[in-house]
Amino acid sequence: MNDWIPFAALAGVAGASAWYQRRVRLAVQARHDALLRTPHDGIWMVDRAGRGTYASPRLLEMFACPDLAGCAVHDFLGENPAAELAALLTDDDAHAAIPRDLSFRRADGLQGWAIASGRPLRDAAGAVTGAMLTFTDISERKRRELALSKLGQELETRITVRTADLVRANDKLRAEIHVRQHAERALADSEERLHQIVTTMPVALFLKDADSRIVMMNTVCEEQWGVPFAEIAGTRGSAWFPPAQMKRFLADDARVFEGRKLQVYEELAYNSALAQDRRYQTYKKPVYDAAGKASLMICISIDITERKRTEDALADSFIQLRQLTSHLYTIKEEERKRIAQGIHDELGQNLMALKLDVSMLHARTGEQHPHLNRKVARVLDTLDTTITSVRAIINELHPSTLELGLAPAIEWLLAQFERRTGVKATLSVIGGDEEDPNLCHTAALFRVVQEALLNIVRHARARAVHVTLARAPGHVALTIADNGAGMEMAEADKACAFGLRGIRDRMDTLGGTLCIDSAPGSGTTLSLLIPTAQTTPA
Repeated sequence: MNDWIPFAALAGVAGASAWYQRRVRLAVQARHDALLRTPHDGIWMVDRAGRGTYASPRLLEMFACPDLAGCAVHDFLGENPAAELAALLTDDDAHAAIPRDLSFRRADGLQGWAIASGRPLRDAAGAVTGAMLTFTDISERKRRELALSKLGQELETRITVRTADLVRANDKLRAEIHVRQHAERALADSEERLHQIVTTMPVALFLKDADSRIVMMNTVCEEQWGVPFAEIAGTRGSAWFPPAQMKRFLADDARVFEGRKLQVYEELAYNSALAQDRRYQTYKKPVYDAAGKASLMICISIDITERKRTEDALADSFIQLRQLTSHLYTIKEEERKRIAQGIHDELGQNLMALKLDVSMLHARTGEQHPHLNRKVARVLDTLDTTITSVRAIINELHPSTLELGLAPAIEWLLAQFERRTGVKATLSVIGGDEEDPNLCHTAALFRVVQEALLNIVRHARARAVHVTLARAPGHVALTIADNGAGMEMAEADKACAFGLRGIRDRMDTLGGTLCIDSAPGSGTTLSLLIPTAQTTPA
């Protein structure tokens, strides 16, 4: 009989010999053992109590246990849900052999996973005697799945974090874009306002780059140069300005960039529309980038042609006025001299003749007419007083000592001043003895000292006055110092409206300078410096 005939069928054949039946059982047992020793699946047979009665080698290898006899299912599969274990050991054939993923704990403590299914075992009478459990090891796959799941979770976490970061970055970027857009709008508005301001500025404004090329100019500058910006933009302007002017412009630009500060120039520039040179006052300010390299130059140009013409005309008028004033002073001094000479020659001589006659009359009426003699004596006194007054008037108009030179005249004036006021007055002469051939200078300086002494009497309350006259080639220096009460500079300015103004006017006429050094309680010093006739401006 063939080996594949079931043992149960053979066992029921009547008259079968015991030997044959034994042989059949051995064959079935061999096939059964071969089936249980499959290298892929582990087989575990358990009794009704769930304890092992048989375990295939593959199962022993899976559980890392040398023997599972008497071991309970819960010892290895207890970490799974109770429902899963109950379904695995079910007696219901309809729900048996359903595979499920279960975890197991190996004897060495490691965890594994397997696809498990269970089938009830029955005896010949059909009663359930236990169960046959089949395990397919999926530990490696499960570990990969768990690792993959962990990686997936980490990836999801990273994605979530990264997404949150991207959201925040996106929000920040949107905010920055909003701020930038707002800044760009503000910048555009500012540039528009700046353009309007530059356009409406009443002075010429233009910008140059580091190579002196014109990059911007306003309407006033276009009118000032007589060139539209559209034509001159990006050039140095060589086609509109003469070569000599261009050379000077470029040299000034180079000095501005090297100097690294605002510089002011007064220069001529050709106006193409007017076809003439105009004079401008130009302010140039360099601008540098973050690296310190020259990038731009801001220039403002003011047309001062008319102002310069006015200043030149005013200077000419001032020169003419100085000449006229000098002429008036000369005429005045000559007129004083003429009047003094006339008084001396006519009135003085007449008074002297009258005095001689009255003196003779006084001598002849001494004894015969005593009353008349006394009357004549009084007339003589009156004549002496009149002659003294006439001499004083002559000295006031034109002192005769002026004919001797400036130093003797000032010395005589100081002596007269000391005798009248009691204030000690001294003179120091430094330098040569030569006199200025211009008598107007001599008379003017004499009048300056005279006016200064008058101011000292009126305001200073001084006890001493010292005058220093210093001569040097080309100029004369005069210093008048007192030890009086002094004055504030505001008082000095006020005094200039009266006494000192005449001194300043004479200094302007002579082309000289006047300095006042004064403080309350420290006296006052007038310092005058006058050019000589050879250097006096015309």
